[in-house]
Amino acid sequence: MRALAEARDPWGLAIALAAGVVAFALTVPWPLALAAAVAVVCVRVTAGLALRGPAPAPRLPAGSASGPGGTLSPKELEVAQLVYEGLKNREIAERLFESERTVDNQVRDIMTKLDFHSRTEIVRWWAERMTTTKK
Repeated sequence: MRALAEARDPWGLAIALAAGVVAFALTVPWPLALAAAVAVVCVRVTAGLALRGPAPAPRLPAGSASGPGGTLSPKELEVAQLVYEGLKNREIAERLFESERTVDNQVRDIMTKLDFHSRTEIVRWWAERMTTTKK
């Protein structure tokens, strides 16, 4: 995703376009001019990714996001919110572009970590969490 963001950088594209125009203006054959522009974009994307470093880890929202079984991951929090919204596992899987089996495992992990025995308990927990974080 970050590579796509770098590729859409207007300055990077302008530099690549300038490199292609200069190469073309110097009567370089068009395949070489195109290759020069592509090379500039590749260097720009690589440099941008290297200079920025790894993306920061997403922070857990405030509130109780842990239980006797451990702390919920950001993905598990997202799944818990979708369970709260009333989505079935298949619908959650479609929304998150994951397999239904993966969502089944995530819901099971949420219930294990929070020591819950049903989806209803996840819904109740999320509702309580929403009211305490709004204050």
